[in-house]
Amino acid sequence: MPLVEATGGLLFAFAASRYGMSLDAVLVAAAFSFLLLNKVLLAALPFAAAAAVLWSSDLREPVWTVGNRLTSLALDALAAGGLGLVIFLVFALLSRGGMGGGDVKLAGVIGIWVGLQALAASLMVAVLLGGIVAILLLVSRSLQRKDAMPFAPFLCAGGAVGLVWGADIGSWYVGVIT
Repeated sequence: MPLVEATGGLLFAFAASRYGMSLDAVLVAAAFSFLLLNKVLLAALPFAAAAAVLWSSDLREPVWTVGNRLTSLALDALAAGGLGLVIFLVFALLSRGGMGGGDVKLAGVIGIWVGLQALAASLMVAVLLGGIVAILLLVSRSLQRKDAMPFAPFLCAGGAVGLVWGADIGSWYVGVIT
C-alpha cells in the first residue's frame, strides 16, 4: 500500500497546485481517492453525483443547456454515466467474460464524474494505456494471449486524465478532425 499512499499524496498535491484552495481541488482529490481505491465503487457513486453538480465553470461545462446550470450539469452527468455504462456493457457482452461487471460500473461512475465532453477522452486514454501495457506484456512473454489482464487500473487512469484534461483533449481532437 505505500505505493498507493504515495500516489495519493502526489495526486492530492497536484489537485491543490492546479486548482488552489477551492471546492474543485477537494472534489478532484476525492475523485482521485476513489479512482485509486476502486474497490469502494458503490460508495463513490453518491460522491460522483454530488461532484457532478458542484464543479465550477472553470473545471466543467455541460454539453448542452437545459434550464439552469445545476440542471444542465446533472443531466450531463446522467447522460455520460449512462453512456459509459452502456459502452462497457456492450464490450463486456461482446468479450464473453473477458471484461467484468466491475469495469461496466466503473465506466458509468467515471462518466458521471467527467461528463459527456470528457468521457471520450477518458475511455480513449484507458484503452490506449491498456493496449500499450498488454502489448509490452505480450512481447516480454509475461502475459499469454488468453491470459486475463485487469482493465480497471487503466479505466481509473483514463478517468483521472479525463477529469483534469478531458475537455482540453476533446477540444483539441475536434480541432484536428475539422
